[in-house]
Amino acid sequence: MKRLIIAAMCLTCSLALADQGDETQTQGPVEELQIRLTEMEQIIVTAEKTPVESSEDVDSEIESILLNAAALEAVN
Repeated sequence: MKRLIIAAMCLTCSLALADQGDETQTQGPVEELQIRLTEMEQIIVTAEKTPVESSEDVDSEIESILLNAAALEAVN
């Protein structure tokens, strides 16, 4: 009798585990990521903004950095 109960429990457990494995994934995480990236790349921006003119003076430190960068670009 014990053997029958153990066999029935083993059969039930194996069927339950086999039932969980039937779910097949159509897409892996890499494919899902590629699809999401493709969707983000397809976003089309149609809004056009006009540049905002600032009335504030440029900081002298920032201006010196920009001048140094322009000088380096001119050398190369």
